[in-house]
Amino acid sequence: MQIIIDGYNLMYCMKLKGESFQEKRQSLIDELHQFLEVNNADIVIVFDGHRNLSVHKSIEKQGKIKIIYSANNQTADDVIIEMIKNRKIKARNIVVVTSDRKIIDYAVLNRIKIVKSMDFAEYFE
Repeated sequence: MQIIIDGYNLMYCMKLKGESFQEKRQSLIDELHQFLEVNNADIVIVFDGHRNLSVHKSIEKQGKIKIIYSANNQTADDVIIEMIKNRKIKARNIVVVTSDRKIIDYAVLNRIKIVKSMDFAEYFE
């Protein structure tokens, strides 16, 4: 199972440790690592890359989590929709975590399961 997460969308639904934006983002990633200790999944978390000055998205890996920052000319929403469009696995093996209407509509059109960010965040409370 692949879980694609709209990073900032989920981040704003959770009570995360940290004072700074970067600390809260890292806290989210740490929470997802704990989630993976009891759940077998591949997690891809996509953030808007406001600070990414490149015309290419940047990708990094922290443990089992793949982190994507969108290029400066696109949003995380664009990247997630592109991932759905170019998927290499069956739709039934993908879950998208978001509350963004544009992503939800596109995922539903492609028969991909949606979990609203607030619902997913409840798992961590």
